[in-house]
Amino acid sequence: MTLILTLQRVMIENSIENLLNEIINSDNEVDEDKLNSELEEVISEKATEALRLIKENAITTLAYEICERMGFEERNYSLWKEPLDLLELFLLTIERKGNKFNQKYRPEAAENNDFVFETLSRLHGRVCQIGFEILTLLKCGYADGANARWRTLYEITCFSYYIKNHGNEMAERYLLYDYIESYNMIKDYMNPPNSTELYIKHKEILGDELPSKEEMEEIKKSKIPSAVVLAVTIQIHMDGQDLK
Repeated sequence: MTLILTLQRVMIENSIENLLNEIINSDNEVDEDKLNSELEEVISEKATEALRLIKENAITTLAYEICERMGFEERNYSLWKEPLDLLELFLLTIERKGNKFNQKYRPEAAENNDFVFETLSRLHGRVCQIGFEILTLLKCGYADGANARWRTLYEITCFSYYIKNHGNEMAERYLLYDYIESYNMIKDYMNPPNSTELYIKHKEILGDELPSKEEMEEIKKSKIPSAVVLAVTIQIHMDGQDLK
């Protein structure tokens, strides 16, 4: 791939150099507009040619890159095998234990409208997903990316402790925030200029008909205030005290 890109760069540079030499050696006065037009034409032509070469060599290029990446990942795993294996074992354990706990106690939680249980179950699933993302990034050598996902993991842990400590009402408010997310996504389809185009494009995927404007107003009035109260309340508490 590097060789192909080098050849493409040389081709473009040579074409531009030849064009400039022709202009310099010409007895005619340089027309700036004409020069710009010819340069754009050369660059466009060579860019099209470069794209053609990339596509023609795609299989070879990708095969080479895959081999290089697999080789690196093998060496990386060989070097960090013990901590990577321990992390994966830890993630598998919390995933399986969480599933068993959820299956055992969910009927009781549903009967008692236990929103704390529901919220923490969802957050547990999210934590497991992020944990495996971190593992994948570490195995592939993307330490900075893994560190960024680890910060997200910490944030979810903070929310989990906060909701657990503040009970059912706070957990219910947290769950209601889903309505804001859904509402904002639906707005993109309801509001011009994208409403008709996006709706037609994704109608088959979405399945159900979009809600009417009246229904959207009802969602906005009944659900969004609760979620706003949640966001403000959490921010006030997190600014003023630690998560005990």
